[in-house]
Amino acid sequence: RAGETVRDVCSLPLADAIPIVNNSCRAGPRGVAWRPDRPAELYWTEAQDGGDPRVAAEPRDIIFTADLHAGALEGGSAAAGVPTFHTNLRFGGVSWGADGLGLLYESWYKTRTIKAYVVDTFGRADRPPRLLYDRNYEDSYDDPGSPL
Repeated sequence: RAGETVRDVCSLPLADAIPIVNNSCRAGPRGVAWRPDRPAELYWTEAQDGGDPRVAAEPRDIIFTADLHAGALEGGSAAAGVPTFHTNLRFGGVSWGADGLGLLYESWYKTRTIKAYVVDTFGRADRPPRLLYDRNYEDSYDDPGSPL
């Protein structure tokens, strides 16, 4: 490439109005990163509660993915993100594995809850998310550890 812009991922204003409570976050896209299991695909999270955990929302966070190759091959910019995962607590991360295997984490400070799901990162409909654990993260005796 000759250094031209392929896609503007996001243009965010100053995040100076984030509520001062636990589990708050900025409104709009956050945590934009590359998927390690795909050649040119981004993922990011958007809060459906405006970043304020006091506002009821279900789902609370939506994780989007966008294949940048798809837009370049079609002669334009990549399409807007595709909703890939939903969480009812605050999104805590995803571990991208091989062959579409992934671990999705969500947590909530007020109840000290952390949940992990086994998910299909390729989005196949015949493989719904399976709950791996739902626990209090302050209970170290109940901690199953981290997968290798």
